[in-house]
Amino acid sequence: MLSINNNTLYRSPNFKGLNIGPKASKALDKLGSLQSPGQRLAFGIAALTLHPVMDKMNPWIDDETKETSAIRSAAKAIACTLTGVIIREACILGTDALLSNEGIVKKLPQFMTKDKGHTGAVIGTLMGLGIMMFTNFLIDVPLTDKLTHMFTERAKKKGKLKNSSTGHQMPKPNFSADYKAKIQEISNKIKTGELPPMSQVNTEVLKWDA
Repeated sequence: MLSINNNTLYRSPNFKGLNIGPKASKALDKLGSLQSPGQRLAFGIAALTLHPVMDKMNPWIDDETKETSAIRSAAKAIACTLTGVIIREACILGTDALLSNEGIVKKLPQFMTKDKGHTGAVIGTLMGLGIMMFTNFLIDVPLTDKLTHMFTERAKKKGKLKNSSTGHQMPKPNFSADYKAKIQEISNKIKTGELPPMSQVNTEVLKWDA
């Protein structure tokens, strides 16, 4: 049997048991007692630690793309964790303040006032989740973009990224003379009706240096 936060987990007939030491048991108890802001902080730390490393270990992309992806992941983890922790903590504190008002408490059902700390945590978490549906677009996205820009500029100064603003441009296809003649022949047949009409995209392709 394993007891966490005074809850006993009974083993099934197919489970041989799990033995953990007192230190591990205390650590699990502390993790289990974390409220919503602490849980969000733990998830954020894990994301900040693992996601950039996973991006840099991607074998299918070049080094510069790895660095750019890792920067974006780190910026997103920091921005989302900051807003998530602050908003949830503020909502819980606000709910606790309301529950300390005797006039409001008298209007609530008894099951909500029996354990005010638990009720405040639950209601505050739900309020925070509702508010974050809007702050994801109003705060998280702009803050992620600003952090990404800041980290990118720092990476450029360290030489990890190329300092260029020209961007990638799609080169025009380099057709041979025979190929151009065949394309022009197909284009003429389409215009005269000898061949069925093609989509606008393919028609534009036929115009490239033909």
